[in-house]
Order: sequence, then structure tokens, then C-alpha cells
Amino acid sequence: MPNPPAFASDPANPQPHGAGVARWHSLLEGRWLGVPWPILLMVGYFVLQATLLTLTRNGASFDGAEQLVTAQALQWGYGRSQPPLYTWLLVALQQFITAPLAAEHVLKALLFIAGYLAIYGSARRIGLGRPASTLAMLFLFLMPEIGWQAQTAYTHSALVFSTGAMLLFVYLGLAPTSPAWEHALFSALAGLAMLSKFSAGYLVVAMLVGLAATHQLRLCFPVRRLLLTLAVFAAIVAPHALWSLNHLDLLFALSGRFELETYANPLVGRLIGLATYCVSVLVFIAPLGVVAGAASGFPWRFLRPMSAGEQRLHAMFLAGLAVMALTPVVSGASDFAPRWPLAAVFPYSLVAASFVDRLRPERIGPLVLFCAAIAVAFMLAINTRSSLPGSRYENDYAGLLARLEDQVGPIQSAVISDYPVLANLRIARPELRLIMPEFPFTERFLDRDTVYLWTGDEGMPGSLVAEAAKVGRDPQSLTTVEVPIIDSYGNVTDATLHAAVSTRP
Repeated sequence: MPNPPAFASDPANPQPHGAGVARWHSLLEGRWLGVPWPILLMVGYFVLQATLLTLTRNGASFDGAEQLVTAQALQWGYGRSQPPLYTWLLVALQQFITAPLAAEHVLKALLFIAGYLAIYGSARRIGLGRPASTLAMLFLFLMPEIGWQAQTAYTHSALVFSTGAMLLFVYLGLAPTSPAWEHALFSALAGLAMLSKFSAGYLVVAMLVGLAATHQLRLCFPVRRLLLTLAVFAAIVAPHALWSLNHLDLLFALSGRFELETYANPLVGRLIGLATYCVSVLVFIAPLGVVAGAASGFPWRFLRPMSAGEQRLHAMFLAGLAVMALTPVVSGASDFAPRWPLAAVFPYSLVAASFVDRLRPERIGPLVLFCAAIAVAFMLAINTRSSLPGSRYENDYAGLLARLEDQVGPIQSAVISDYPVLANLRIARPELRLIMPEFPFTERFLDRDTVYLWTGDEGMPGSLVAEAAKVGRDPQSLTTVEVPIIDSYGNVTDATLHAAVSTRP
């Protein structure tokens, strides 16, 4: 059986380029210390972003606040419908960077650097030159869920982008002649992607369908290699899978967000779910699609055919969209958040870069500059928004903890509600132990001296009352104090911290 065509560009068949293309290629192929300067700038961008976020933010995002709770201990699983790999990585990094907020920003910077490098490498692997590969990397900034939200707010989604991009790089290089270690690496990354976010399963299935569609599945996965792949994958996911089977209530704790079977007419619910999915995908890719389409213009006269790697990429991408579209049809889910398709949709940056390269290679340079400008604008906007008075990121959590302890004495552990605000107390004191009823493993920190914290004007939440009962505390016997929440500018916010304690000091 002959080997498939190589994925790299064939020097014997150069692509037609004009003077404008040559000029941009000369600029974008420059190197410094032997490394292409676009890659160096990309690495510098995320290092600077992590530094600025650490300096300008006092608090974590919603997802980051959740990690302030889960990262208190290593577990095979944590629940809330998310796998554990992000928390494991954060716990490991906090052994070297003890400041929780700095550790989170450094971890995200490393994830994005790895993911963007993998996209660049994947573009090179399917035959794109360095300028088009740079464009594929920068096109990610035109996907709001990656270029904006994942940098600032997401945790597991940022990780699945990184592991998915690395998996894509290995996938595009699989061939019948690939050594066994490449198959092992593919399955290992597939397992890590599944431990990043469960939606990575769509990407893995799409890759297998893409190989089948290009008649490479049996060639790339003969029986022995297939068994090796399955064994490595199973070894990686098995511990969490076993934990999940024993904690199904925690695993599906947030399944209600999908609004499963909420319509009296199942057909109506499935049609609404399919429409919501389509809207989510459009929201994800529309900005990039509009820019790439406008730059390519009409009529579409491709200057070259697709390489074998591009064919595999396109087959995989279309398969991912189709497989994910089956979710509302099969499950009855009627709600899709814009970020949920991320694991299957992020390769669109490669698809779009390939599209432009085949149609209008002379426009790659201007598009690179445009995307770079968008990236800089995002950085400025992200850090400006974080610094605005009234932002949750600007609450003075160190001062809040100090004022609280002035009234109730030293605090070793606390049961909290409203975790997006109160979990940030661990930023002020990392050794503070927080208990959340949603994470049963945190109950190991519960004792009779634990303080109960909540915000809002209502009384002590029922979840906190239940936790107090576990250590024999009657809420009526607890003393309640109020502490205003003040931001770093000295402004009193609308929120008030309530604390219930056994005795006053």
C-alpha cells in the first residue's frame, strides 16, 4: 500500500505568489535567535498578559473562584460536571507559585502558549507556509470564546483548547509509517483532552471520522497500533472514570444547564436545541468567517488544490460539527452556551487560514496585522475592565478578611455561599480552608470553630444551616456580624458580608 502524500508543501510544485506575497513572506519569515519572530511575539504576548492580569486583578473569575475551592486538595474527581485535570495542574503549579491568583494566570499563559504553538505547527504540517501558519495562529483572536473569554474567565475550556490543539498537531501527522510512540502520544493526548473537558470526546470522534473519510483509518490504525492506542487511553482516563461511576450525582450536578427534555413535545425541544447549537457555532466562528470571507472576496478561484493534510483537516472539522449536532437530537438538550462547541470548533482557524492561502495569499500580511491589532486591543480592554471601580476583580479581599477577623477573631476555616466573591478570600490567605456544600470533599475542613459566610440581605442560607448541623451547631446559637465589602479604591460596594460565629473573641 503506498504512503499517503506528504503534508508539507512540495518544493517541486511551488505555489504561485506575486510580488506582494513575496514581500509579506519576507517580513513574516524573519527570525530572531533562530526562532520565527511571530512565535516570539506570541509568547511575549501571553507572558505580558499574565503579568498584567496578576498586577491589575484582586479577584478571580467565576471559574477561577471555583478553582480556589477545588485546588485545596487532590482528588480523582471534583464534580460539577467537569473533569479534574485543570485542578491537578493548578495544584502542581501552586507548589512553586504560592500566590493563587498568580498561579492561575501563569497556568493559563502556559496553556495558551502551548495551544497557539500547536496551531502554528498544525498549519505547517498541512502544508501552509510560515506566513499562513502565523495567520492561523492569530485567527484564534477572532474567535471571541478563545481570544477573549478563555483568557479571562474560563478554566477547563482554556485547557481543552490547549490539549485539543496539541492532539490536533499529532493527529495531522499520523501516517501508516508512524512509529508506535506517535500512536501512544496521540492516545495519551486524547485521554488528557478528555480529562480537560468532556466535550473533547467530540474532537476525538471527529478525528476518527476524518481518517475514515480520507481512507486512512485502517492504514493509520492497524490492529496492534489500535490496541496500543486503546490501552494508553484507558490507562489515563480509568481512575477518573471509576470515580465518576461512584459519584454520578456529583458528575451530573450541573446537567440541568442543558435543559434536557424540558419541552412537552420532544420534537419541539430537539428542534430548539438544534437551532440553539447552530447559533452557538455561528457566534463562535462568525467574526473569523466574516473577516476571512471579506478578505478572500469573490469570485473564488483557488490557486492550488488542497493538500492531503488539508483534506484530512476539513473532513475532521465537518465531522466534528455533525457529531456535535447530534447531541440535541439524541439527548433532547435545548440549551447550548457559546463556549460549549469550543473543543470541536477551534480548528476553524486552520480551515480559514487554509482558505485564504489558497485564494488570496497576497492578503495574508494585512490580515496578520489586523489580527495582531485585535489581540492588542483585547489585552488593553481586558486589563482596563478589570481595573474599573465596582468590578468584582477590584474588591479589597485582604482588607475584607482583616476587618472580619477584627470582629470575630482568627479564622481557620469557613463555609461559604456566593463563591464568586467569597472564594477570593483565599487569595488574601492561601492557607484559609473553605468549605462548599457542592464539593463534599471540603467537609474534611469543617469543625465547631468554622465560620459561616454569605452575602446578600437574606438570613443564613439553608446550605450553610445544614453544614452547621453536621457539627452540632444551631444557627440560633451563632452570633451574626456584618462587614461591608470595600473595593481597592475605598468605595463601599452594594454587597455586605455576613458572618455567623459561635462566640465573639
